[in-house]
Amino acid sequence: MGDFWDYKTFIRERWHKPSALFAALLVTTATLLTTVRFDTSSMNKVFWGFAVVVWLTTIIAWLSYRRYHRCPEGRIGVVFAIQDEDYQRYEKLKYHFIDPIKQSLDQRIYHVQVLPYFRCKEVSDKETAINYLGLTCSHMIIYGRCRAGNIQGEEAFEVNLNSLILHAKITEEKQKLLQTELSELIPRVYINKKDDLTEYALTSQWLAIYTRYFIGVASLVSRNLDHAQQIFEDLKDELTTFRVNVKAVNTIKKRINDELIGIYADRCAYNYGHLFRNSKDMEYVEEAYQYLLKVNSMKADTPFYFNMLAIFEFLRNRNIAKSRGLLRRLGDRDAAKHYSLAFLEAYEGNLTKALQHYKRAFRLNQNPDMSIEIEEFIDYIIQLELDKYHLYLCLALINQFKGDYKLAKLDLERFNQMCTNAIRHKAIAQKIAVELELKNSEVAASCEAM
Repeated sequence: MGDFWDYKTFIRERWHKPSALFAALLVTTATLLTTVRFDTSSMNKVFWGFAVVVWLTTIIAWLSYRRYHRCPEGRIGVVFAIQDEDYQRYEKLKYHFIDPIKQSLDQRIYHVQVLPYFRCKEVSDKETAINYLGLTCSHMIIYGRCRAGNIQGEEAFEVNLNSLILHAKITEEKQKLLQTELSELIPRVYINKKDDLTEYALTSQWLAIYTRYFIGVASLVSRNLDHAQQIFEDLKDELTTFRVNVKAVNTIKKRINDELIGIYADRCAYNYGHLFRNSKDMEYVEEAYQYLLKVNSMKADTPFYFNMLAIFEFLRNRNIAKSRGLLRRLGDRDAAKHYSLAFLEAYEGNLTKALQHYKRAFRLNQNPDMSIEIEEFIDYIIQLELDKYHLYLCLALINQFKGDYKLAKLDLERFNQMCTNAIRHKAIAQKIAVELELKNSEVAASCEAM
């Protein structure tokens, strides 16, 4: 049996070579000729038809052995190319190490293939790994070698792996960080021959986690948030039952939490800052609020949480006291804090206090985008609650700060048209009007000087 296996291994190790195909065709031809005892008169149509079928079958078998599979469109391709000097150990590696990974990955989503023995030997560096990524239309390749050795007097296998993954174009600095992370967390282990099945199983679990995590990372940097979120959430749930203390897996657990916090925060900001801002549909606020709760469940009481929750408490419940309390937990040098406190004071009619907060915000903020977003928010509230017309004074102040004196004057005119008997509000309006006149005079004087 051993001799037969050696013969079988000998054939498999060489079957990919063109010389092997040539030898196989010679052998089949010679075998066919012996059936007619080399008598050319016996070579009728049936003989030649059968010969063609045999030759074609041999060629197809040779081509099938050499071929690699292209990843079907719509699935995530993962390629394994692990070299081993011993063919029998290569087969064992496939069965005990890589097959469990294939089984743990959803075949509807992932397309996993192991390159043939001879092709694994071709993948020896980054360049050839990139080449096979392209040839197989795959997204990730894990390559390296398994070598027999002797560790502390015991027989063992050294599994030394590397990986590459496709993703959208990123900066050189981020690319280096990703490559470092890929290298740091991939299994590089010694498997004791006495307990190789147990250690194969553990390393296989580790590599399956590693594979899915980095496909999630690649999806994230490619801005496919839906796919990245799904992968990280599934992994997070599964890793709660992974009790083996492996440093790299513990690191992946922590990084999954960090990635999910970032995704939830991005979705919260996008739902509020883009979808709600453009549509004014409160459903987007509710979605953003749910993502914010997820952020806080994983990393409690961040400035982002306090700021966003203050906005949502106002929009969802008009709970000004709670919004104000949340904002006061932010740092005093946060311009957004003072803009929001100014709005809340103005909403309640406390324009003098609002003016103080606006002045602090103006000193701290030089970002015009923030001012534009705040203007849109105030205008939205005025349209909803027409009795809050004094908020036009807030718009006048913001436009004055931006240097848009024409628009600031228009805001003042809108206030004056709607204000009838609020003397204290009119006093603030008069103060702003005087400052506007002074600014307009300065602008006019500078234009004349030019």
